[in-house]
Amino acid sequence: MQQFQKDFSSIILDEIALEGLDGITIEALCKRLLNNFDWPLKPIDDSVKKIIWSFVVCLKDVEFYRLKTPRDPLIIFNRYDYIHSEFGSLYEPKNIPKDIYPNHPVEDGLIMGSCKDYFTRFNLGSFPRKISVEEAEKRWGRCLVIVAKQEVRTKILIPEDKRTNTYISIRYYLILERIGRSRYLGEGSFGTNSLRTVFPDSKVLSYIRNRLCDYGLIKNQALAFAGGSNQVANRIVISSLE
Repeated sequence: MQQFQKDFSSIILDEIALEGLDGITIEALCKRLLNNFDWPLKPIDDSVKKIIWSFVVCLKDVEFYRLKTPRDPLIIFNRYDYIHSEFGSLYEPKNIPKDIYPNHPVEDGLIMGSCKDYFTRFNLGSFPRKISVEEAEKRWGRCLVIVAKQEVRTKILIPEDKRTNTYISIRYYLILERIGRSRYLGEGSFGTNSLRTVFPDSKVLSYIRNRLCDYGLIKNQALAFAGGSNQVANRIVISSLE
Protein backbone atom coordinates (compact mmCIF):
# COMPACT_ATOMS: atom_id res chain seq x y z
CA MET A 1 0.00 0.00 0.00
CA GLN A 2 2.86 2.37 0.84
CA GLN A 3 4.51 1.72 -2.55
CA PHE A 4 1.15 2.29 -4.24
CA GLN A 5 0.84 5.69 -2.56
CA LYS A 6 4.42 6.59 -3.47
CA ASP A 7 3.88 5.74 -7.13
CA PHE A 8 0.69 7.79 -7.33
CA SER A 9 2.31 10.74 -5.57
CA SER A 10 5.36 10.59 -7.85
CA ILE A 11 3.28 10.51 -11.03
CA ILE A 12 1.15 13.45 -9.89
CA LEU A 13 4.16 15.49 -8.74
CA ASP A 14 5.92 14.86 -12.06
CA GLU A 15 2.90 16.12 -13.99
CA ILE A 16 2.73 19.26 -11.85
CA ALA A 17 6.47 19.86 -12.26
CA LEU A 18 6.41 19.36 -16.04
CA GLU A 19 3.82 22.12 -16.40
CA GLY A 20 6.53 24.54 -15.34
CA LEU A 21 6.51 27.80 -13.41
CA ASP A 22 3.03 28.56 -14.75
CA GLY A 23 1.66 25.75 -12.62
CA ILE A 24 -1.34 23.59 -13.38
CA THR A 25 -5.07 23.82 -12.73
CA ILE A 26 -7.08 20.88 -11.40
CA GLU A 27 -8.74 20.60 -14.80
CA ALA A 28 -5.40 20.47 -16.62
CA LEU A 29 -3.90 18.00 -14.13
CA CYS A 30 -6.73 15.57 -14.78
CA LYS A 31 -6.18 15.86 -18.53
CA ARG A 32 -2.44 15.32 -18.17
CA LEU A 33 -2.97 12.22 -16.05
CA LEU A 34 -5.50 10.90 -18.54
CA ASN A 35 -2.72 11.06 -21.16
CA ASN A 36 -0.07 9.61 -18.84
CA PHE A 37 0.68 5.99 -19.76
CA ASP A 38 1.65 5.16 -16.17
CA TRP A 39 -1.55 6.48 -14.59
CA PRO A 40 -3.88 3.48 -14.14
CA LEU A 41 -7.15 5.09 -13.01
CA LYS A 42 -9.02 5.88 -16.21
CA PRO A 43 -11.36 7.39 -17.18
CA ILE A 44 -11.01 10.24 -14.73
CA ASP A 45 -14.48 10.74 -13.29
CA ASP A 46 -15.46 12.56 -10.09
CA SER A 47 -14.43 9.65 -7.86
CA VAL A 48 -10.96 9.44 -9.45
CA LYS A 49 -10.62 13.22 -9.23
CA LYS A 50 -11.15 12.94 -5.47
CA ILE A 51 -8.35 10.37 -5.29
CA ILE A 52 -6.03 12.64 -7.30
CA TRP A 53 -6.82 15.57 -5.02
CA SER A 54 -6.18 13.50 -1.89
CA PHE A 55 -2.60 13.01 -3.11
CA VAL A 56 -2.17 16.61 -4.26
CA VAL A 57 -2.96 18.12 -0.86
CA CYS A 58 -0.39 15.82 0.77
CA LEU A 59 2.47 16.91 -1.50
CA LYS A 60 5.10 18.92 0.37
CA ASP A 61 6.94 20.24 -2.68
CA VAL A 62 4.09 22.24 -4.22
CA GLU A 63 2.55 25.63 -3.61
CA PHE A 64 -0.94 26.89 -4.37
CA TYR A 65 -1.66 30.19 -6.12
CA ARG A 66 -4.74 32.16 -7.11
CA LEU A 67 -4.70 33.82 -10.52
CA LYS A 68 -6.43 37.15 -11.12
CA THR A 69 -8.41 35.66 -14.00
CA PRO A 70 -9.29 32.03 -14.77
CA ARG A 71 -6.89 30.18 -17.04
CA ASP A 72 -8.34 28.82 -20.26
CA PRO A 73 -8.94 25.06 -20.39
CA LEU A 74 -6.00 22.94 -21.50
CA ILE A 75 -6.25 21.46 -24.97
CA ILE A 76 -3.51 18.92 -25.67
CA PHE A 77 -2.51 19.24 -29.32
CA ASN A 78 -1.14 16.06 -30.88
CA ARG A 79 0.67 16.96 -34.11
CA TYR A 80 0.83 13.27 -35.02
CA ASP A 81 -2.91 13.32 -35.62
CA TYR A 82 -2.20 15.46 -38.69
CA ILE A 83 -0.18 13.46 -41.19
CA HIS A 84 -0.60 13.98 -44.93
CA SER A 85 -2.28 10.86 -46.31
CA GLU A 86 -0.30 10.96 -49.56
CA PHE A 87 3.13 12.30 -48.58
CA GLY A 88 3.37 11.18 -44.96
CA SER A 89 4.53 14.59 -43.73
CA LEU A 90 3.21 16.41 -40.69
CA TYR A 91 1.04 19.45 -41.33
CA GLU A 92 -0.72 22.09 -39.27
CA PRO A 93 -4.51 22.17 -39.22
CA LYS A 94 -6.26 25.50 -39.65
CA ASN A 95 -7.44 25.69 -36.05
CA ILE A 96 -4.48 25.33 -33.69
CA PRO A 97 -5.46 25.40 -29.98
CA LYS A 98 -4.59 28.60 -28.15
CA ASP A 99 -1.29 28.56 -26.29
CA ILE A 100 -2.36 29.08 -22.68
CA TYR A 101 1.29 29.35 -21.62
CA PRO A 102 2.71 32.36 -23.51
CA ASN A 103 6.46 32.86 -23.23
CA HIS A 104 7.24 35.29 -20.41
CA PRO A 105 10.75 34.80 -18.98
CA VAL A 106 11.15 35.04 -15.21
CA GLU A 107 14.44 35.04 -13.32
CA ASP A 108 13.83 36.01 -9.72
CA GLY A 109 16.67 34.94 -7.45
CA LEU A 110 16.77 31.16 -7.71
CA ILE A 111 13.40 31.03 -9.49
CA MET A 112 13.52 30.44 -13.25
CA GLY A 113 10.94 29.73 -15.89
CA SER A 114 8.18 31.29 -17.92
CA CYS A 115 5.03 32.68 -16.29
CA LYS A 116 3.08 35.75 -17.34
CA ASP A 117 1.19 35.73 -14.02
CA TYR A 118 4.28 35.42 -11.81
CA PHE A 119 4.10 38.92 -10.33
CA THR A 120 0.30 39.16 -10.16
CA ARG A 121 -0.81 35.80 -8.82
CA PHE A 122 -1.47 35.44 -5.10
CA ASN A 123 0.35 32.84 -3.02
CA LEU A 124 -2.17 30.92 -0.93
CA GLY A 125 0.44 30.28 1.76
CA SER A 126 -2.14 29.11 4.26
CA PHE A 127 -3.97 26.94 1.74
CA PRO A 128 -6.54 24.78 3.56
CA ARG A 129 -5.25 21.35 2.58
CA LYS A 130 -8.24 19.63 4.18
CA ILE A 131 -10.57 21.25 1.67
CA SER A 132 -12.36 18.90 -0.75
CA VAL A 133 -11.78 19.09 -4.49
CA GLU A 134 -15.42 20.11 -4.95
CA GLU A 135 -14.99 23.03 -2.56
CA ALA A 136 -11.69 24.06 -4.15
CA GLU A 137 -13.19 24.11 -7.64
CA LYS A 138 -16.28 25.95 -6.45
CA ARG A 139 -14.23 28.57 -4.61
CA TRP A 140 -11.42 29.18 -7.10
CA GLY A 141 -12.23 27.28 -10.29
CA ARG A 142 -9.48 27.61 -12.90
CA CYS A 143 -7.97 30.50 -10.92
CA LEU A 144 -6.36 27.91 -8.65
CA VAL A 145 -2.97 26.69 -9.87
CA ILE A 146 -0.60 24.21 -8.28
CA VAL A 147 3.11 24.96 -8.75
CA ALA A 148 5.98 22.59 -8.02
CA LYS A 149 8.91 24.16 -6.18
CA GLN A 150 11.97 25.15 -8.19
CA GLU A 151 14.11 22.22 -7.04
CA VAL A 152 11.49 19.73 -8.21
CA ARG A 153 10.98 21.48 -11.55
CA THR A 154 14.71 21.60 -12.17
CA LYS A 155 15.21 17.96 -11.20
CA ILE A 156 12.67 16.66 -13.70
CA LEU A 157 14.28 18.67 -16.51
CA ILE A 158 17.90 18.16 -15.46
CA PRO A 159 18.53 14.83 -13.68
CA GLU A 160 21.03 14.98 -10.83
CA ASP A 161 23.59 12.84 -12.66
CA LYS A 162 23.77 15.48 -15.42
CA ARG A 163 24.04 18.58 -13.24
CA THR A 164 27.71 18.40 -12.22
CA ASN A 165 29.26 20.09 -15.24
CA THR A 166 26.13 21.61 -16.73
CA TYR A 167 25.32 25.29 -16.16
CA ILE A 168 21.86 26.12 -17.43
CA SER A 169 21.10 29.80 -17.98
CA ILE A 170 17.58 31.19 -18.28
CA ARG A 171 17.77 30.96 -22.10
CA TYR A 172 18.43 27.23 -21.97
CA TYR A 173 15.97 26.69 -19.15
CA LEU A 174 13.10 28.27 -21.07
CA ILE A 175 13.63 25.82 -23.93
CA LEU A 176 13.90 22.88 -21.54
CA GLU A 177 10.76 23.93 -19.70
CA ARG A 178 8.73 24.16 -22.88
CA ILE A 179 10.02 20.83 -24.17
CA GLY A 180 9.20 19.25 -20.82
CA ARG A 181 5.67 20.61 -20.95
CA SER A 182 5.16 18.86 -24.30
CA ARG A 183 5.71 15.47 -22.60
CA TYR A 184 6.09 12.51 -24.98
CA LEU A 185 4.84 14.52 -27.98
CA GLY A 186 7.95 16.70 -28.09
CA GLU A 187 8.14 20.33 -29.21
CA GLY A 188 8.74 21.47 -32.77
CA SER A 189 11.39 23.85 -34.05
CA PHE A 190 8.90 25.49 -36.39
CA GLY A 191 5.18 26.19 -36.60
CA THR A 192 2.51 27.78 -34.44
CA ASN A 193 3.18 27.47 -30.69
CA SER A 194 6.58 25.91 -31.37
CA LEU A 195 9.96 26.67 -29.78
CA ARG A 196 10.04 29.73 -32.05
CA THR A 197 7.77 31.46 -29.54
CA VAL A 198 10.76 31.39 -27.17
CA PHE A 199 13.44 32.23 -29.73
CA PRO A 200 12.20 33.50 -33.12
CA ASP A 201 15.78 33.46 -34.46
CA SER A 202 16.21 29.98 -35.95
CA LYS A 203 20.02 30.10 -35.62
CA VAL A 204 19.89 30.90 -31.91
CA LEU A 205 17.25 28.23 -31.36
CA SER A 206 19.27 25.65 -33.27
CA TYR A 207 22.40 26.44 -31.26
CA ILE A 208 20.64 26.12 -27.90
CA ARG A 209 18.83 22.97 -28.96
CA ASN A 210 22.07 21.34 -30.10
CA ARG A 211 23.87 22.29 -26.88
CA LEU A 212 21.08 20.76 -24.80
CA CYS A 213 21.39 17.64 -26.92
CA ASP A 214 25.16 17.58 -26.31
CA TYR A 215 24.47 17.81 -22.58
CA GLY A 216 22.29 14.71 -22.88
CA LEU A 217 19.18 16.57 -21.72
CA ILE A 218 17.10 16.34 -24.90
CA LYS A 219 16.93 14.28 -28.07
CA ASN A 220 16.14 15.64 -31.52
CA GLN A 221 14.29 13.95 -34.35
CA ALA A 222 14.03 15.38 -37.87
CA LEU A 223 10.67 14.97 -39.62
CA ALA A 224 9.00 16.31 -42.76
CA PHE A 225 6.64 19.20 -42.03
CA ALA A 226 4.34 21.41 -44.08
CA GLY A 227 2.69 24.58 -42.79
CA GLY A 228 -0.64 23.42 -44.23
CA SER A 229 -2.07 20.29 -45.84
CA ASN A 230 -1.47 21.72 -49.34
CA GLN A 231 2.05 23.08 -48.84
CA VAL A 232 5.41 21.59 -49.75
CA ALA A 233 7.04 19.78 -46.84
CA ASN A 234 10.24 21.05 -45.22
CA ARG A 235 12.36 19.70 -42.40
CA ILE A 236 11.25 20.17 -38.80
CA VAL A 237 13.08 19.08 -35.66
CA ILE A 238 11.02 17.63 -32.80
CA SER A 239 12.75 17.88 -29.43
CA SER A 240 11.80 15.87 -26.35
CA LEU A 241 13.38 15.21 -22.95
CA GLU A 242 16.06 12.52 -22.95
